[in-house]
Amino acid sequence: MSRTTHAYAAPDLSALAKNLKRELDARTDLPGHVELLNMLTRAVGFRNYQHFKASRAAEERLANPPAAETQPAVDYRRVELTAR
Repeated sequence: MSRTTHAYAAPDLSALAKNLKRELDARTDLPGHVELLNMLTRAVGFRNYQHFKASRAAEERLANPPAAETQPAVDYRRVELTAR
């Protein structure tokens, strides 16, 4: 399975370091890689890594909308029938 890369940016490196230190100090054991991903993404304002990935995917879809010819034409008759 190929890996998808996600750009990561922290607007304030000092705040990132403080958040990571706070989270690491609260732990008694070493975090795993998924826990580290969650810590990194929480430090820049996301709920967790899954939220971060979903946000990046949404940004990508908005930046590159599908071409008009690839979208099927709307069948308004079917829309009206469904709305009833």
